[in-house]
Amino acid sequence: MSLFHLTAFGHGFDVDGYLATTGLNPATRFRRESDVGCGRENIFPKDGFTVELGDEGLPLQEQFRIARTFLAEHKADLTRLRRWPGFESASLGVCVTVGYEVSCFGILLPVELVRLAGDLGIGIGLSVILPQSSRADREQGGPVANG
Repeated sequence: MSLFHLTAFGHGFDVDGYLATTGLNPATRFRRESDVGCGRENIFPKDGFTVELGDEGLPLQEQFRIARTFLAEHKADLTRLRRWPGFESASLGVCVTVGYEVSCFGILLPVELVRLAGDLGIGIGLSVILPQSSRADREQGGPVANG
């Protein structure tokens, strides 16, 4: 599953009923107690779905543009989501990869994206991927930030 996605969930959330009324194409639908790779025991405690928005390796500004377009195009569906029985929360995930030479970086979220997500009751999460390799790899230089 890509870290660049929209996820919605809730206890008793009627995922199939909601999705049948939308143009959303989920990559994953999960049910309470389904094995989706989350949590200590690999069990997700709620019902929900995930829509992948693209490759998590895209430059951060491109992820912001795609996310803004997605939210705008599906505004009616996502507005209806807030009132759907059992729905609790939704989040938009974006991702940045940083290299060894990065000790600090700042990210400014675009106002239009924050406003649109906020109006729809959708949180924004940022995943940071740190490199994992040997000392020899680090001495040769590692990946650079994609933002």
